[in-house]
Amino acid sequence: MFLRLHPHHHHKQFVVFLMVYGYKILQMRSLISHLPTTSILISLIVQTDPKKMDGLWRMEQWLTITAPLHFGTFDQTRHLANTGTSRRPKFVHNCSYVQASDSMWHRQNVSPNPQPSTITIPSATFSKLSIPAKGNVSISMFVSIASNATAAEEIEDKYASSSTNFAKTWNFAQSGWDERWSQVFTPQNTFFSGSLPTLDLGLSGSKGQQVMNVFYMSVLSVVSNLRTNLPLVYSKVFVNGQGNLGGFSFGDGRKGIGGSRSWWWDEGLTSLMISLLEPEGRAATMNAWWDHDYGLNETIGHGLGNGYAMDCEPIGTGSCNYPANKKEKRKEPKTRRDAAKTPEYGFYCYNPWAYYMAMSNHVRVNNASDVKMNHNGGNIMTALLNISTDWENYLIPGTNLVDYGPAMDGFSPTYKHVMPGCGQGNNIFMLRDLATYNSQNKEQLLAKAKGLVDDTISKMYSSSNGHGWFNVIFPGKDNKTLDVYEMRHVVDFFSVTFGMCGTRQPCDMAPKMREELGAWFREESVTSTWIRATSPRCNCSNTWTIPISGSEGGTKTINLKQNDSEWPAYSTCKAGRPDHGSNGAYPSWPAFSCEALCYVDGNCSSAFDIMASFADNTKEGPFGQATEVPQLPDAPYTPFNSAKGFKPVAGVTRYIAIEGGSFHDAIVRGFFGYHPTLQTWPSGKDLNFLNSTLLNPNTDPGFKGTLSNLRTPFGLATITASESGLTISLQD
Repeated sequence: MFLRLHPHHHHKQFVVFLMVYGYKILQMRSLISHLPTTSILISLIVQTDPKKMDGLWRMEQWLTITAPLHFGTFDQTRHLANTGTSRRPKFVHNCSYVQASDSMWHRQNVSPNPQPSTITIPSATFSKLSIPAKGNVSISMFVSIASNATAAEEIEDKYASSSTNFAKTWNFAQSGWDERWSQVFTPQNTFFSGSLPTLDLGLSGSKGQQVMNVFYMSVLSVVSNLRTNLPLVYSKVFVNGQGNLGGFSFGDGRKGIGGSRSWWWDEGLTSLMISLLEPEGRAATMNAWWDHDYGLNETIGHGLGNGYAMDCEPIGTGSCNYPANKKEKRKEPKTRRDAAKTPEYGFYCYNPWAYYMAMSNHVRVNNASDVKMNHNGGNIMTALLNISTDWENYLIPGTNLVDYGPAMDGFSPTYKHVMPGCGQGNNIFMLRDLATYNSQNKEQLLAKAKGLVDDTISKMYSSSNGHGWFNVIFPGKDNKTLDVYEMRHVVDFFSVTFGMCGTRQPCDMAPKMREELGAWFREESVTSTWIRATSPRCNCSNTWTIPISGSEGGTKTINLKQNDSEWPAYSTCKAGRPDHGSNGAYPSWPAFSCEALCYVDGNCSSAFDIMASFADNTKEGPFGQATEVPQLPDAPYTPFNSAKGFKPVAGVTRYIAIEGGSFHDAIVRGFFGYHPTLQTWPSGKDLNFLNSTLLNPNTDPGFKGTLSNLRTPFGLATITASESGLTISLQD
């Protein structure tokens, strides 16, 4: 269930969104403060059949306040009128005439298309409602959902037939969630197969409390997306988001971003948390992914497609309309080199890394290198090897530059071909990470990574005025040159940093480069409460040519075209998008950028302060798919960095999104250094091995605190951060 109440900027209305899955009873609590409105819209999304997205519909109810009414208890709500004349107020309607594929995204004052056209959207009227000027009113709502009106009334009779029953049902909504929240952090609880650590930053003052707020809201962002009514894959699954359902037409238009779909990217970005919390569900989830993703010669590892529908059979398919006797096989070019130029083969280039992170995090924290593939007899380590070397099929001849071809959705029209983060940094990270497990091929894997490092630094890095960033490269037309396009994006900042400075290998970046990268992030991306994914200073129309051999155009300082009176990213990079553009950021980006800042700075002092500033966004509840930061949408596109961020709801932006869990992962891994290698944990409680799970333990992290009840294969552990560094110890 998802409830939101907010004033629309352009209309004096409050909008309430309710999201429901399965046959459930909802109890909602909301406080309307300083109510400046005369109407309320309830948008209700109902899935009547948990096994089929075909049962997903939307109903909209307009409630118009026409006269004063004092109501605060169940009995007083009897005066609420509806289309019926029954003893209790009801919103009883057959809402199956509105399809998600018809209504698409909800927009203010736009009604969905009814079927048939003779049916009008139902309405209800408060016969009395009196609210003092600048006063508060608490509205308690009970929604019963069933296959028909009679069944819905039976639910009401059982749970809300009197003030006493209503109060019990109402209170259980809170106590039930209180219990679930407690189970998240309770080792060996009765609901989850694992548990999460607790964070105490009391010794770090008020900023420590703010970072704790971010940490726990990050956890809630994932837990609120837990579903127990999509059992095809596993009894407890985490959908990617809730809020806007959308008829996003991946084949049939009925599986929404806010529905039952799992995306590699989103889940991979919070996979450390999920691996700690629900380890028993990981093998089933991985096999669903493997059943979806196979390429040439049945090889796993390319991240084809963007995910699968959790309620569609056979498991792993991306569409409920797909024939049950077939697999979702994609057309592929004859050679992988051609694939980089073939749009139909295109995939999110971050899928392989997200795919890798989800699998490798399960291996590293749960000692799970023996997970078997259902369909071809391989195991999870086979998949990791395939993923980490798949890039070799996309190299520009004569270089160590990975050309993935099609553009990344939502970044920039020029963000394609050789992308610094997904093409270079991610592959460097995967090779070096896998080398900690694969001793037989360790030197070969490290040598491949070094080749990628050298070309990334020599051909893709630029700096100007003390700021540094990584650019995009296109293959030249004559096979002797490369075209460089300016690109200042946080995804490249943290992805390349993870690969070059976030593994057990020494950092490849020179001190000056690290200083320039840190300055760029702090001064071009960070705002008062959030970050901008694309620097407003980025000019995607800046381009120059470099030779395919040698190192020109890379580490040297360049003179870029810049109109100081205008902020060019919004227009030249098409950056007016709050998740990847210059007017906001997807929640994983600030989380991982702070982690990367720890690595380039050599400690987390600055990153800790920036992470604390994100706490302001927790006032809006769990993190959503994006937080927008104000910027003029017209020239000169001025960014207002002192203004606070806010969660947008337009388009495909989910109001609550699983990737909000990235803050947990960044704090556990980046701040507290818990990043075990892929080596198999020994059978005994080897304290030397336990100490080896920490990355950079001998450096002052820049803050003080403890991470307790951390579940490890050796038992519960505590990591302590102090001026002397990081230490890990087993709890009694």
